[in-house]
Amino acid sequence: RPGDDPRDDTQPAARGAHGSADPDDDDPLRARSGDGLVGADHRGHRLRGLLHLPGAGHALPRALMDSVRLSKETLVADAICGLARLLTGARALWRGTAPSAVPRIYYANHTSHFDFVLIWAALPEELRVRTRPVAGADYWNATPLRRWLVHEVLRGVVIERVKSEGGESPVEQMVAALDHGDSLILFPEGTRNMTDELLLPFRSGIYNVVAARPDVECVPVWSENLNRVMPKGEVVPIPLLCALSFGEPVRMTPGEDKDVFLARLRDALLALAPPRN
Repeated sequence: RPGDDPRDDTQPAARGAHGSADPDDDDPLRARSGDGLVGADHRGHRLRGLLHLPGAGHALPRALMDSVRLSKETLVADAICGLARLLTGARALWRGTAPSAVPRIYYANHTSHFDFVLIWAALPEELRVRTRPVAGADYWNATPLRRWLVHEVLRGVVIERVKSEGGESPVEQMVAALDHGDSLILFPEGTRNMTDELLLPFRSGIYNVVAARPDVECVPVWSENLNRVMPKGEVVPIPLLCALSFGEPVRMTPGEDKDVFLARLRDALLALAPPRN
């Protein structure tokens, strides 16, 4: 019967545009024996993917392109972590707590733009991917590179320091991140401390966030030497040894007064600071 014999000329065969029985022969990137092209079939397919060229009449799937973009951002994130550790030799000292996947607020003293990068890099990878630094839009949205880094690589919660009419408030943005299961890195001082004081007065933002979600843990993080790694006005970090001390979490008590809560946060952070000479 027709089709029983593999030599039967009546059996249909798939043909490419050039008459070949193999549709893949129409692919200019496919390596065929005897045609002078180098490599195996999978190399052609890989090259087509890297160049984002259409193959066999269809474009590269969106899911694959999303994966390529994700890989690029992951590679940059890994590079940032490696560079931060190389420049600072940073040690994460978990003194009063252990790494935990629950949503937390990591709050720290603020001395340079490098602060949150190093805290973020010091977290274990499984926590880092779910931890978002809170960053000022005036600095991080100022250039395309910074904007891409903070939004796509660091996944920051970028807030406007001056509330605009009709815009989402910073507190709402931070609460939404916590509700999504993410942790936050923020600096209650609100600006970099360029004074001789260990800490500036805490602003009320962290209180307002925790008042909205009173079950969240606030983990104090004292960063030592970061002001000397990235002094104000400098664009190139100076290699120095740094340490990050993670202290015992602070939780809001029912009905706790704002000033009392901020004082407890401040005291917990200062308790991690090394003694002054």
